[in-house]
Amino acid sequence: MRPRRESRTGRDGRQCVAECAAFLEGRALELYLGRRAQPPGWAHLNWLAHARPTELIDRFRGELGLRRPAGTWAWATSALVGALVVMTGADEETIRLLQRDCLVPFELALLRGDTGGVLPEQVVAQAVPRLLRHPAVGEGEPPDEED
Repeated sequence: MRPRRESRTGRDGRQCVAECAAFLEGRALELYLGRRAQPPGWAHLNWLAHARPTELIDRFRGELGLRRPAGTWAWATSALVGALVVMTGADEETIRLLQRDCLVPFELALLRGDTGGVLPEQVVAQAVPRLLRHPAVGEGEPPDEED
């Protein structure tokens, strides 16, 4: 029996294209939720990694003073949006740089399973230091003094 060749056209092809587009547009979480499927941890980071900087800034401003239950994905998303906007001073170019250099690679590491865990607290604990280590974030700040 010959193995069936996967089609790149038709329904399967359209579904594959839709999934790829959702991933690249930061809509992977929506895709999982729309299918009533349990989203993996990386899907919660997907929007942060691919959203327009203005979307992130608007969300940050809209959530000022809003409290999310600690340890939830809503909390993790809010914490990372806040960290990203505050660290960059809401500079759109720096946000794009951190997305490209830090968040997209971290998202891919989560997708591959290369990280230690995918609980909301773990994602925040791993993502924030990645952002802080980026040279664009440390510019203009005095170096730490060691006594």
